Order: sequence, then structure tokens, then C-alpha cells
Amino acid sequence: MPFLALSQTAAFHRGGRLPAITLILFLAVPAFWLQGLQSPARAEAPPASGSRPPETAWEPKTAQDYFRMGQISANLNNGIKYLSKAIDLDPNYMEAYAWRGQAFMAQKQYDQALADFNQAISLNPRQAEYYIRRATLFLRQDKYAPALADLNQALRLDPKNFTAYLTRGRIQVRQGNLDQALSDFDQAVRLSPLDAAPFYERGKVRLAQQAYGPAIADFSKAVAFRPRYADAYYYRAQAYQTLGESAKAQADLEKFRFLKPEAKTN
Repeated sequence: MPFLALSQTAAFHRGGRLPAITLILFLAVPAFWLQGLQSPARAEAPPASGSRPPETAWEPKTAQDYFRMGQISANLNNGIKYLSKAIDLDPNYMEAYAWRGQAFMAQKQYDQALADFNQAISLNPRQAEYYIRRATLFLRQDKYAPALADLNQALRLDPKNFTAYLTRGRIQVRQGNLDQALSDFDQAVRLSPLDAAPFYERGKVRLAQQAYGPAIADFSKAVAFRPRYADAYYYRAQAYQTLGESAKAQADLEKFRFLKPEAKTN
């Protein structure tokens, strides 16, 4: 699968503001992009018919051409090679640094990823998405303080950034700050009320706070938006069991085992 299976809506110039792509659209992108966040789009529209060409169907010449090859490459190493060529031709190509950093992060080459994210931020310090990507890198390394600092900066630049609230809430949970996490997930729900993830995350916080009824409501929303959300059934079963609703708990556990047969439950 290519790096990004979404159509490009426009070509963006350096320093321009990029549109947010919500978590819902991440279902269309490959695994390495799921490890990161939102996609800055700069490449030109596909040639000829408007459909995305195969990786080797045209000969790249410009920095934008190589950037595009990096986007559509199904192989991370090839993608890095093309993105590096784009940077060689245009050392100020901030999106190329951001994409290459994402690819390095997927390969667990964290030093190289950090250098690329730092460079992207240096070239455009007002692009919130770059701070979120770097925060994701820090989070993968359990570096919570710099991750929170980057997410806070992202929200100063873009106060309605869904992914920043969702990611910051998850860090707050890891640090045991449940009230702060709940606040962030509340905001994420308000910003993306049709997304399963913030309901699931908020449900886990409410479960930990022994607010079982609201937790069940959140997990129910999560599975309504994503019917195969196995872990949401599992945690809803816990809430039902605590409330003495054993039949509902058993039904959710059976659903969980069906969706996640490799998991072990009592």
C-alpha cells in the first residue's frame, strides 16, 4: 500500500498552513503513517488522468517529483531514498523532512526522526502538526515531559487540534493525571464527535474513576462508531460486571473473544 491513500486537495507552498486530517481518515493509510499523525500535503496532482501512478510509472526530476515518489512508495527504504533526494534538491522542503521523519520513526531510527522533525519545525515553527509528530516520537520513547511540551505548543498554535488533545490525554493517563486526561478527552469528543477513539479513552478513565454508568455510555458510543473495537467490549464488560449485570458482561466478553481470539481472559 502506498504511503498515503488519500487524494491531495491542493499544492501547498512553504510556510503555508496545512489542513488537519482527522483520525477517521487514518484508516486509509499504511501502518507506518498510523504511527504518526496528520499528513502535510504539498505534492502536485497526479499527471494525465488524475489517478495516482505506480511508483515507477514516471521519471522524477524536481524536488516535488521525488517528494511524490516518497509519498507513494510502498517500501519505507525506497521512500526514505526519494524523500532524501527531494531534500537534496530543495534543502528547505519542510514537508519532505516531516515525511522522512515519519518513515524513520516507523523504522525505529529515532535519532534520525528527531533530526528531521527538528528541521521541519525550524523551517516552519508555526506548523502545529510538526510538534504533534515530534511529541509522538517522544511518547514512543516514554519521554513524557518533552512530549507534553510539544503538544501544549501545538495547541497554542491550533486550539482545535483533535489529535493533540487525544494524544495529550493519553499521556496524562500514563502519568496518573486522570482529571486532566478526562478534560482532554472531553475536548477531543467535542471536536470529533463521530470518532470512536476519544469515547473509548474517556471510557477507560471513567472506569478507573468508578463512574461505571458514564463509562458504559462511552464504550457503547465507541462500538457504535467502530463495531469491531474489541477492547471497548472488554472494558464495557468490566463495567457491567461491577454493576452486577452479568449477562451483559458475558455477552461483551464473548464478543471480545470473537474479535480478538488470541487474547486470554478469565
